[in-house]
Amino acid sequence: MRHEQTIESETGEADLAPHAEEISALMRVLGHEGRLMILTHLHAGTKTVAQLQDLVGAPQPVVSSHLARMRYEGLVTFERQGKHSVYRLTDSRAKRLLDHINVFFCNGLRDHL
Repeated sequence: MRHEQTIESETGEADLAPHAEEISALMRVLGHEGRLMILTHLHAGTKTVAQLQDLVGAPQPVVSSHLARMRYEGLVTFERQGKHSVYRLTDSRAKRLLDHINVFFCNGLRDHL
């Protein structure tokens, strides 16, 4: 019996294997503290690069590099507004995962581990 079949039969959940690469890519993006914080701020609403710089305390090249990676992964989009690029979190799965992370780590559930 394959491992994936064992997981499915024990939990009743859908097979993870077809989605493992996609999930792993998302987790790699979230696994970097700077990108996690940028996504968290974007989850609260659209932000310019300058706003994100101030919020995460990182220089513009670093913030722009993180945003480029997240654009590549399809998590964020941007639009030009005059001289500014305004970024928005657009991936619904990332939004839901950030909601779960917020509940798990920020709302006291970590105390019950």
